[in-house]
Order: sequence, then structure tokens, then C-alpha cells
Amino acid sequence: MSAAVEKAWQKFVRKDYIKNKKAVLRKGSSFKAVKPWLEVRASPAMPTKMLSMVDVYEGWSNPHSLKIAKVLVNEIPSMTFRELGNRMIISKENELPYIWWCFSANLPKKRAIHEDSDGVTFVKLNNKWQMAMSVMSAGVVVGSQNGDDYESVPRNAYFVVWENEEIARQHSSS
Repeated sequence: MSAAVEKAWQKFVRKDYIKNKKAVLRKGSSFKAVKPWLEVRASPAMPTKMLSMVDVYEGWSNPHSLKIAKVLVNEIPSMTFRELGNRMIISKENELPYIWWCFSANLPKKRAIHEDSDGVTFVKLNNKWQMAMSVMSAGVVVGSQNGDDYESVPRNAYFVVWENEEIARQHSSS
């Protein structure tokens, strides 16, 4: 499947969605399961442990792609981010592989990342827990809005998924 995915990715890159025609496919985690990330959780499963201070961007989901991803993950509950990214790239139902968008035009916030007992990462924003996803773990299923192109998301960053784009933009300007 790897060769088919790479071929589909290069075809996608050439469609002018990405300015850097030599963009490399960002492969997601091959061990982290997607399922916990498809449903927003209000708070972490205690206890949590603090990992490190990282850049946190604002994000929101792409409803069409999220719906496709949920169907795929329901078929294979143990699906990893890499497997999902591969399927989203070669999917005939989806023009873009991005399940989540990250608003990367504004400066990120430096926040402490906490991991809960289920392995899900969170940050505290305005004294409220918010799920925070690693761009590196998510791989190709997260794209950039208002950056140079869809792939201009910093690999070592995290992003918080808000209810919609408007709310994410409000939080990024505050």
C-alpha cells in the first residue's frame, strides 16, 4: 500500500494545493490509535503527568473528512494515525486528506502538555482542560490554514480542536 499512497500523495501535491511541489508525505504515528481523538473529551482521565512546554495552535475539524474517518475507524477500531492518513489519501470520497485544520498564521501559545492515564494529551487554556493533538502524531491528517500552504504546520507543535473555525480564530487572536 505504501507505493500507492506515495503515488496518490504526489498527485495530490501537483494539484496546486501545495506550493512546495517537493513536499514530503508527513506520516503519522504507526502506534498511536486514532479512536480516542475522534471524540472530544471534556477533561483528562486522572491522574495526568506533565510532559513539556510546547507551541499550541488553534484548530477545528473538517466535518466531511471527520465523518469519513469515523466510518473507517469504526470498521477497524485499532487503526493508527498512519493507517488512517494512508486511507484518507487514497480515498475516492475525499478530495483532501485533512481531518483537522490548524490556524498557523498567528503566533502559538506556549503551554504545558499533560498526558492522561489513557495516553490522550491535554493543555489548560483559561483554566479549562482542552484536548491537544500532536502534529507529528497526526501526520498528514492535519493541514494548515493561513500558512504558506496546507503542509506548513510545524511538526513539533500541538493544536487544540475547537467546535468550529470561527471559535478557533477567536481564540487565536486573543
